[in-house]
Amino acid sequence: MNNLLILVLFLSLQSYASQSFTSNSSVSNVDNKVNCQKQPMNAFCWYEGEKAYKNNNFELAKKFFEPRCIKNDFGSCHLLGIIYHTDYNKLGVQPLKSKAIEFYSKACKISKESVACKDLARVVSCKKSPC
Repeated sequence: MNNLLILVLFLSLQSYASQSFTSNSSVSNVDNKVNCQKQPMNAFCWYEGEKAYKNNNFELAKKFFEPRCIKNDFGSCHLLGIIYHTDYNKLGVQPLKSKAIEFYSKACKISKESVACKDLARVVSCKKSPC
């Protein structure tokens, strides 16, 4: 009986996951961004932002992470700080110190003793660019 219950639960979760996370060929990335703005804490939104970040598509990553940061997601706020602090430099774009400070500050407030607080201190004390 327990095995049957586990099987039914597994199949239900598998069905839910396939409906929630599979991409339909008629659904564009724009549709996904709109959905993530309405429900930014959805795991799909984090995954899409992380995928864009790993591909150095920082503009797209920001569109997934900014709504999550507004909802006080530490990881999203911290990654936004990193994008503005160091990652733009990888693309030859001048880092935006004020934006890095803004997002590192928020991440530091969310998680008081985090690496974001150390990153914030490093950016604030930096006198030259890039830091």
